[in-house]
Amino acid sequence: RDWSSDVCSSDLYINPETKTVTRAGRLFKWVEKYNSDKPADRRITYVADITTQHLTEWRASWSLSSDTTSAQRWTRVKEFYNFCERQGWIADSPARKLKNISVAKGNRTTIFTEEQYCQILNAIPLYDPENVPLVTRRAWQQRLTVFTELLRWSGMAPVDAVLYHPSLIDAEGVLTYRRKKTGELAIVPLPEYVRMLLRDIPLERDSVGPEMPFRSRTSDLFSDTRKWEHRYEALFRLAGITEVKTDHRIRKPHPYMFRATFAVWYLDRKSVV
Repeated sequence: RDWSSDVCSSDLYINPETKTVTRAGRLFKWVEKYNSDKPADRRITYVADITTQHLTEWRASWSLSSDTTSAQRWTRVKEFYNFCERQGWIADSPARKLKNISVAKGNRTTIFTEEQYCQILNAIPLYDPENVPLVTRRAWQQRLTVFTELLRWSGMAPVDAVLYHPSLIDAEGVLTYRRKKTGELAIVPLPEYVRMLLRDIPLERDSVGPEMPFRSRTSDLFSDTRKWEHRYEALFRLAGITEVKTDHRIRKPHPYMFRATFAVWYLDRKSVV
């Protein structure tokens, strides 16, 4: 079997009917680059041509943001070669001879501390934007408060919160929504005071209406989401939050961290219970 019909990485996609590559994977791309300056008798043509040395060179070329990402990718590579071995395409996996990528201990998830979250909420009354319609300014702080509490206590990504509509919450106060990114179903009981905030969401001038209070009639979903992200950039500055630290890195604050804050809080709460 040659490279045009083998799955050589988890992000390689092949048309099952024509067997043509519709998107090359990382290993596939590396092999093409490797072959570009090699004589014909040294080029990689078959899966069985790949040696442990080839994999060592390929892995050394990775430039990933974290050791966890590298470790996860290497696990997928090993799984692929185990599959090739079971299929009888190779006699022995060349990945088996290489050590796993070590992962340093410590927290990597960037979340807001309770103090930072309080700073964010306290900064909302200070956020009085210029150059926006008067009807929007009147409701600005309340809308931002509702959106912020929804992000924090629902686990929603910003795009999911933009798509919020009241029918997602049942009579018991349980929020059920399908994540835009993955299509997975999320079921989250909301605190009573958050449910109360959601019962009275003031609208902006171009809002769709009470049925979709955070969507605009004049913008697409991407633009609506980016609009809220820009608002949080300003809010974080007002709150004096310029960075969020973990055991391994420092990142600039962004609204997706509300989702991570909820997730870590929820897992800690479950472990105590």
